[in-house]
Amino acid sequence: MAVAATRSPPRAAPSPTRSVDPPIGISETPAPRLSLAEAMTRLEAADQPFLFFVNSQTGRGNLIYHRYDGHYGLIAPAD
Repeated sequence: MAVAATRSPPRAAPSPTRSVDPPIGISETPAPRLSLAEAMTRLEAADQPFLFFVNSQTGRGNLIYHRYDGHYGLIAPAD
């Protein structure tokens, strides 16, 4: 039994008149320096899905977010 190979059609090159990269907004507002507890409180008060902040204990950027199960998640750089 022979199996026929299938190929995807070739992709067209991006149009030179259309930008491929989406526009990105950059805020000039500095990230707040907060403890983890303060960040959790601010996230709840702001009713937003996530909050980027500078962790006051480490001095590094962290991102806290609402998880689908109602708990919080934290993204922090590795040591």
